[in-house]
Amino acid sequence: MPSFLRAGGMYRVNEGQPPLRGDDPFGERHLCVRLKGSRDDHQKLIILSGVYARLLPLSPFAGESVMARFKSFDIAVFTALALVMLITRSHSLSQIIHLPDTSLASFFVAGFYIRSRLAMPALFALGLGIDLVVINVMGGSDFCFTPAYWMLAPAYGVMWIAGRFASRRFGASLGALPVIGAVLCGATFASELLSSGGFYWLGGRFAEPTLAEFLPRIGRYFPGTLISTLIWAGVAAACHAVTVLMTSGQNATHRK
Repeated sequence: MPSFLRAGGMYRVNEGQPPLRGDDPFGERHLCVRLKGSRDDHQKLIILSGVYARLLPLSPFAGESVMARFKSFDIAVFTALALVMLITRSHSLSQIIHLPDTSLASFFVAGFYIRSRLAMPALFALGLGIDLVVINVMGGSDFCFTPAYWMLAPAYGVMWIAGRFASRRFGASLGALPVIGAVLCGATFASELLSSGGFYWLGGRFAEPTLAEFLPRIGRYFPGTLISTLIWAGVAAACHAVTVLMTSGQNATHRK
């Protein structure tokens, strides 16, 4: 099929395949690709968000096969998230400008865009590596590096799952921004409870932890965390909008 990467409809790679009926949980804006040759000789159905269909025709991936384009897209998004996390988490530019940590937003964006489940543990390993370098090489404080550090795994997992849910349930559209924002805020609050709660109750830094003391800490630290997460998620949304506009311009040029 000549142009199944166009967004806005449902296309079949193999014309001999039966049409997909109304059981698509992601709506008509999503692209359905049927792949053969699995280990059990069964077809694998991969439902790919319309956002990929709109972003993949960009020139860096234009000469690649379909699945190679998706892999390239995942790698490009992961690389961008890793670079931003490296800069903000290590505070390597703190002498020039103080950038808020992008960790929570990075996991949400990774869940939203990247198909591979390896993205989540890979980002977590990157964050751990950055923290170890900051503490042991750059002389940073190890006050927050306690046995409760591993509570960051479920905290970041909540963000990744929320991003994945938002992508599959609502897709990438202007009308979905409010509900995606609500999901992001709720996930950020849950993540804050897990990370701050783990540090407070399990970190060993507080002799007699109490709920009366913990709740004001949430009120003190959560607003800043939420603002940072919303800022970086907004940056990601802006990048998405610019990329879609660029893709639309290229498609219009090719059709002329």
